[in-house]
Amino acid sequence: MKISIEEFSWINKSELKVEDNKFFVKSTSNSDFFCNPIDGKTVSGAPFLYKEIKGDFLISVRVKPVFTSTYEAGTVFAYADDNHWLKLAFEYTDLGAPSVVTVATDIYSDDANGVEIKEEAIYLQIMRKGDIFVCHYSIDGKEYKMVRILKLVLPDTIKIGVSAQSPTGAGNFMEFSDLKITQVLPEDIRKSK
Repeated sequence: MKISIEEFSWINKSELKVEDNKFFVKSTSNSDFFCNPIDGKTVSGAPFLYKEIKGDFLISVRVKPVFTSTYEAGTVFAYADDNHWLKLAFEYTDLGAPSVVTVATDIYSDDANGVEIKEEAIYLQIMRKGDIFVCHYSIDGKEYKMVRILKLVLPDTIKIGVSAQSPTGAGNFMEFSDLKITQVLPEDIRKSK
């Protein structure tokens, strides 16, 4: 089911532009969600456009970021509080390339760079089945590849949506489209089929 962006609320409100079937969220200067496992510092200032949901879900969105600085990203996000969340990002990593990145946070963030991406836009998807979360990406929005599966104990009701981040930059508009949320999951959550 396609979702109207007007149904969403903000954490760290920023600029939002809506055009036809796409919308743009502006990341703010030095913005991120990250609980550093090295020094314990928590950052929770990235603009996050969310909707509350109870129970199992699947959220997917096409993300087309503008990359001008390291760690800049458009993300799909599942959030309970500042220390308990999961982020799936299309990010310009510190390895010098756009990649699929997952960050799972249970007090501290477990940050993992994934596959490098040559395309300018990809689809990101997070699924929840109980305490199991699965992250997938797709080039075409049809064939999804799993990048992470994990157990993350979060409350039954959490916030899900999209975020735009610029941890080392001045901020940028990230383009999102084809946002879908459903509570009907595929039979095989690993393969998203």
